[in-house]
Amino acid sequence: MMNEKQVPIEDLRAAVQEILYTVSGAYCSEFWDGMREVSDDLDNVKAIKEAIELLHVSGHDKEAFKLILAQYDLIALEIPEAIREIEPYEEATSIFIAEFIKDSIDLMYDYEAEEEETAPAWN
Repeated sequence: MMNEKQVPIEDLRAAVQEILYTVSGAYCSEFWDGMREVSDDLDNVKAIKEAIELLHVSGHDKEAFKLILAQYDLIALEIPEAIREIEPYEEATSIFIAEFIKDSIDLMYDYEAEEEETAPAWN
């Protein structure tokens, strides 16, 4: 039996998931913009994104997360505290990586369109 002050675990998970979605959305663009600026080659940026995706789909979210952190160092951006705080929590890391990948897909379309100087195909 729950007392009046306890929050159901499902509600806590949903709240944490929303926070992770917000963190991904807030920092994804900054990350990929930095990668693009340093790389100066969209193919290299896409290769990093694909590596993160492959790690995620093979169940290696911890490694995908560490790859993102390492890339922050390479692009000379400070790792946001909100992202650093996720690292010790396996489930949160997994949720963050999945959302980060989803957010990245739209950015890659935008980058491709900029390189081709055309509008994305869905417009």
